[in-house]
Amino acid sequence: MEVVKIDEVIKKDRDRLKLSIYIAFLITVVFGFLKFAAWAFDIDEKVFELGILPRSLKGLRGIVFSPLIHGDAGHYFGNAVPLFVLSVLIMYFYRQFYFKVLLLIWVLDGIGVWLIGREVYHIGASGVVYGLAFFAFFSGVLKKNRNMLAMSMLVLFLYGSMIWGMYPLENGVSWEAHLVGFLTGTLMAVYYRKSGPQDDPVPDWMNEEEILIEEDIDPEISSESEKRVDINYEFKNKSD
Repeated sequence: MEVVKIDEVIKKDRDRLKLSIYIAFLITVVFGFLKFAAWAFDIDEKVFELGILPRSLKGLRGIVFSPLIHGDAGHYFGNAVPLFVLSVLIMYFYRQFYFKVLLLIWVLDGIGVWLIGREVYHIGASGVVYGLAFFAFFSGVLKKNRNMLAMSMLVLFLYGSMIWGMYPLENGVSWEAHLVGFLTGTLMAVYYRKSGPQDDPVPDWMNEEEILIEEDIDPEISSESEKRVDINYEFKNKSD
């Protein structure tokens, strides 16, 4: 039997959380770099042209740069806060391939917007945020792990209203990026469903098989019982 000190486990989890927060903060800062540069050098209009312009060769570069471009500070912080929270959660559970998931969502969302989007410039990290949110949610739903399920419930509580962003209800909002992000994040969750934290162990009592004990019955006794039933039935009919 292995003995594990609870203090060591708590310290390990705390260090893991601190590292996740630190890396998530750096990622969030990187996403705001181009916005800060555009503000500092007053080149917003030129930077906007680095967004995704669907079905045009010029717009292909937006697949790389679009998540880094934001219209104003409110647009950036509206994406930065959920990006930070989701990055901390996913990195805590899936650190070994968080960046792979992030990169795949980034690229696939950009390609999807380029294919189906309206012929306007699409900018912002909301598509990536949607992808990470639904990856986190469905990862918890698909795994039999209490901590992962708690993560799903937290994401649902914080960002459940994101579902409305996938409908063309508001002008100036790239619902196409949100929809493709949802599909991409869900796909990634299904693909990585067998990776990450292990399922919780199944209790022993759930594995117990029901044991049926059949008593040996003497055929002669059984036959005699059947005869008595027949006689009683015949006697009852005569009495009637």
